Amino acid sequence: MVHRAIGHPLVDRWLFELRPPGGPRMIRKSAGAGGVLQALNERGLLVLPIDQNSTRGSVFRRFFGLPGSTNSGMARIAVRTDAPIVPAFIVARAERHHRVHVLPILQVERTGDPAEDVRRNTQRFTAVFEEMVRRHPSSGCGCTSAGTRRPPGEPRLY
Repeated sequence: MVHRAIGHPLVDRWLFELRPPGGPRMIRKSAGAGGVLQALNERGLLVLPIDQNSTRGSVFRRFFGLPGSTNSGMARIAVRTDAPIVPAFIVARAERHHRVHVLPILQVERTGDPAEDVRRNTQRFTAVFEEMVRRHPSSGCGCTSAGTRRPPGEPRLY
């Protein structure tokens, strides 16, 4: 699971140590692609959140009709490795009850232009996420997806 460190180092270390020994291996986002590619080479299951505003390695795509910044890492990895994308979402149903939705596998689409492939596939993955937010608006997911980083000339959202 790729994750970003918590801002406070003591809290970050405490949360990291709470994870069970047999739980998921955590890959720091700041470590770069090395851990991600190693996990894929080992045929591991890689978990990447898509609903985060991003500044580095991002592309602008549309989410609910608004352009915003999305981390393009998932598409970059898929374009580079041909790894299939399995969209999965956890939706709250009631207090302490959740349902996991696993959708059909997405294969990377190619145009012959790697940069365009990353843009197009990031938009495709975002569209799947948007549809889940439409179907489950009260689940709380997607709150950061419009992003605070906007394309040049676009008005601020907040």
